[in-house]
Amino acid sequence: MRGSRSWAACLVAVMLAAAVVLGGRAAPARSAARPAARDASVQALIGRLAVLRRPQTPADVVPTAHLLPPRRGGRIIPSLSRLVATEPDTRLFLVVTTPAGGSPPLWSPRLGDQVAIVAVTSRGSRESVGFPAADLANANQVLEAGVFAPSRPVADSLYNVSIVPDGIARVRWGFYTPRGKPGPVIDVPVTNNVAVSPLRRSTGVLGRATWYAPDGSVVPTSDRVLRHAEAARDAVLTARAARYDARHSYHAPPALLADFAVFAFTSRTGMRTPGGNIISRPRLATVPLTILELASPDRRLQLDPEDIRQVTTPSGVRVWIIPGRHGVCIGEVDRALVPGGLSSGGGGSCSGTIAEAEAHGAGLTSGRPGGPTMIYEVVPIAHPTITIRTRGGHRRTIRPPDGVYVGREP
Repeated sequence: MRGSRSWAACLVAVMLAAAVVLGGRAAPARSAARPAARDASVQALIGRLAVLRRPQTPADVVPTAHLLPPRRGGRIIPSLSRLVATEPDTRLFLVVTTPAGGSPPLWSPRLGDQVAIVAVTSRGSRESVGFPAADLANANQVLEAGVFAPSRPVADSLYNVSIVPDGIARVRWGFYTPRGKPGPVIDVPVTNNVAVSPLRRSTGVLGRATWYAPDGSVVPTSDRVLRHAEAARDAVLTARAARYDARHSYHAPPALLADFAVFAFTSRTGMRTPGGNIISRPRLATVPLTILELASPDRRLQLDPEDIRQVTTPSGVRVWIIPGRHGVCIGEVDRALVPGGLSSGGGGSCSGTIAEAEAHGAGLTSGRPGGPTMIYEVVPIAHPTITIRTRGGHRRTIRPPDGVYVGREP
């Protein structure tokens, strides 16, 4: 592939795995006048997590001497923290917090208090993302906990942690290799309502999770609540991004638009081309959030999101082409990691200049765990061919329909 600046985002996998910094002292206990809904959410957590029903000991109190600021989560409830695992140089605490903030938050405050993991090390402490009792049936809710130390191996710093309700004896995690192939499968016992395993580079990326009862039977799980929360939050963020992009959109040079076949199509609903693609000029409100973020006019190319084009290939793959005052971009949204799962994000790439766009267009290579490595390209009318490599290692020059190419890397 040609050298081009690339951009990538992982919305569902990044948001769920990224650690949140913990700082400040634990907040004082809340008064007995807590609203009934909040009481219900706490009782739901206590009722499903036996570790919260045992008496709190001095060892269960999260230390505050080395907490790293700033902290963006809710307040830790002092009486509802428990030491659940002791690893090399790391103690893991299960904590209950008030609803985390955000604009908008992932979890509606109506779902009440949340559980999270605080990792305490000699280098400081961090808190994982949290989730409410309503999501306690989600086997794929695996948290990343720990304090990253650049000078030390990842295995000494970070852990995969699953908080599971009563009745789960072990979890099975299946990983994908960096090349997207099925990787190791490990079984992790559950102690104190958590399953803990070091996060190792050699293991790969977590992709599949299964819960087992003490008798070895599979326990049904569901990520329906998480999916609903993601969809509700993304709807708000998409509408917000669409309004911003529309207000700040630049006008791409007419000459640049004329250089690419896709910009000749202006239908809002889409038109099927002789090459089999469906090309449309979609309303911004219907464009995925990942693409709206790529199309932001704030970028150096001063993009024109109102002239964006969506190309749907005969195989169902969607690609977005965004022109700008100083170049053109191409973006894609990853399909779900596993059937029925959440998308792992998307990617995009832009030409460096108008001259580069007119000579070569734009292209990117995008790979994700559990899936193939894909090649996406848009080429101008004046230079309508690309050279691809076949499985046998040979090179072949092709003319992609409508100047858009989507294919697997051999």
